[in-house]
Amino acid sequence: MTARRKVLRHRRAVLLVLALLLAGAMVVGAGVGPVAVSPGEVVRSLRNALAGRPIAGREDAIVRHARLPRVALSAVVGAGLAAAGAAL
Repeated sequence: MTARRKVLRHRRAVLLVLALLLAGAMVVGAGVGPVAVSPGEVVRSLRNALAGRPIAGREDAIVRHARLPRVALSAVVGAGLAAAGAAL
C-alpha cells in the first residue's frame, strides 16, 4: 500500500468517526430539555418523520417541532462557522 493510500484511508476513518460523533451529539442534544426524551425515542421520532408518519405522542411532537429544528440549525451554523474559520 502506498503512502498516499494510507493517508486517504486514515482521512476516511477520521471523517467517519467525526460524523458518528456529530450524529450522537445531535441525538443527545435533541433529547435534553425540560421534558426528558430518551435517545431511542429521538431516533424513533426521526425515523417516523423521515417516513412521513403522523406524530404519535407528546415526546414525538416535542422532538419534531422544537428540538430537531434547533439541533439541525445548530449543526448548520456550526458548519458555517467552521468553514469561515478555515477560510481565514
